[in-house]
Amino acid sequence: MLKNLALVFATLCMSGAKVICNHDLNLTIADQPAVKFGLLSAPHVRYLMEIKSQVNPQSRNLKLLYPAIGPDLATELLATDATEIYGIDLISCRPDHFLEYLEEYSPGAGRSWWSEAQSNPSHALQNQLRYRRRGYWDRSPIYASGIPALIALEMSLLGIDKNSIRATPETHGTKFEFLWAYPGAKAKLRILHYIHSHIDEVIESPQWYGIPKVDIFYLKSGIELQKNSMATIQKMLGLAKKILKPKGAASILYGMPFGEKQELDGFAAMLKPLRLDVRKIQSGYDTDDDDSYAWRMNIFTR
Repeated sequence: MLKNLALVFATLCMSGAKVICNHDLNLTIADQPAVKFGLLSAPHVRYLMEIKSQVNPQSRNLKLLYPAIGPDLATELLATDATEIYGIDLISCRPDHFLEYLEEYSPGAGRSWWSEAQSNPSHALQNQLRYRRRGYWDRSPIYASGIPALIALEMSLLGIDKNSIRATPETHGTKFEFLWAYPGAKAKLRILHYIHSHIDEVIESPQWYGIPKVDIFYLKSGIELQKNSMATIQKMLGLAKKILKPKGAASILYGMPFGEKQELDGFAAMLKPLRLDVRKIQSGYDTDDDDSYAWRMNIFTR
């Protein structure tokens, strides 16, 4: 398997990649598969790439933990350029189900039902993709289509070469391997460990789930955590203390809808044992039809 991936990797690297310079960023973002194929809006891709410039400016090979990952691949890839991702979710994603959807996959197309959604503006999935383009998958398409279908669709709309994708069972879920190139860089082998479990069980013993020390802890559901009280946030930070690398560069990314009120002082105080400080709070960006749905990322780093 790895030999085949290496051959695909070599072929993609020899084909050459379009180098994206900073002064060309606004022009080239529109050319990115995620934008061209309708997965994410151009402002959101630009925003994610700005986060990456702060947490991983040198494009190091990083490990990342992502609770409640769902079918989201674009966020952590574009915001961090991570090469190994440990995603946790209550909804299962069996590799055989995923591979069924992969059969009808081609970059930018996905399955036939996605082609139908593209041509029909009133299609349910097309409506839900309006949310996806501004940040994350809503619950409705996750329950209606399932995680395996939407991961296949996400890979397709990211322009990932089908021949580079592998999905195999692991003890606690599914291991995905694929090649993906950060804008302006050469393709790298990426690994997603999709862990099917309740977050409380992972917090109890992350090592039992095969989760090593990581460089980045991504909390996307900031507003949900806020609704569920500081006790829930403390629980998540307890996990962060267990799995973040104790020395060297490390980050917590804490996302929330822009415009929602949040007190960061208490959150920052709880991060003191990890020696993490707020580097910068993104100002978010405006969306075309619902400014309140824009997204802000709070970055805590050392």
